[in-house]
Amino acid sequence: SRRNAIRRLVPEWNTALELVVRETSVDVITDPSKIGNVLMHYAERCREELLSVAPGRLPKTRIDTRTRIANLYSLRRGIKIRALYQHTAIRDRHTRSYLTEMAENGAKIRFAAAVPGRSLVIDRDVALLPIPGNKPGAQGLAVVRETNVIAWVVATFEQLWAEAMPYEEVVAHAGDDAQLDQTRAAILRLMAEGEKDEAISRRLSISVRTCRR
Repeated sequence: SRRNAIRRLVPEWNTALELVVRETSVDVITDPSKIGNVLMHYAERCREELLSVAPGRLPKTRIDTRTRIANLYSLRRGIKIRALYQHTAIRDRHTRSYLTEMAENGAKIRFAAAVPGRSLVIDRDVALLPIPGNKPGAQGLAVVRETNVIAWVVATFEQLWAEAMPYEEVVAHAGDDAQLDQTRAAILRLMAEGEKDEAISRRLSISVRTCRR
């Protein structure tokens, strides 16, 4: 009968649905407590390389939590870490201390005047990308496994990396305001492109007041 036929098909539909879910190319996580667990999971799962991009300075709360521990653990396991930051990050005392510790443990760090949003690529197999959350001010996390998207994220990283200033050079020239000169150059370039003060401050992760000054 039709009812029996439907009953026979239900397990097949369920199996097909489970297969689609397992093979989905993007998972979106909005629960803040789960986001931390996902980041830790992939840090532990990494076998060869982590590529990281972080705009602005790092909040002290992030530096002092398990993110720092996970990165140091990865370095001591022999994982190659390359991280891109903005020049503004080196001016923050907590961020500078954290980056110094990372560099001393083998991380390769470079600085650029401006970088795109935060991202993390694990073994060039998975990309973790922040996305707007359901509530104002909230953020979610996209776990991306789509190879073409990951290839684009990696290509963008490599282009920025090639043009960025190595950590050692930034530290060596810290006394003669090299970071400030980089920020000034970026502001001038964005002004020439017609960007307003508010947009420039967002792009460079600095205050509007600092940008105008």
